[in-house]
Amino acid sequence: MAPMWTWIGIGLAGALVLVAVHDLVQTKHAILRSFPVVGHLRYLLE
Repeated sequence: MAPMWTWIGIGLAGALVLVAVHDLVQTKHAILRSFPVVGHLRYLLE
């Protein structure tokens, strides 16, 4: 059986993949389309 941290890592990686796919498909924000996951940091700092 895999340790708990392995499943947490898989869950986080899966969530980042889903966010990246959503950002690449959306058409409202050019920053998110060009820089999928990092673009959220920009909007967070604004």
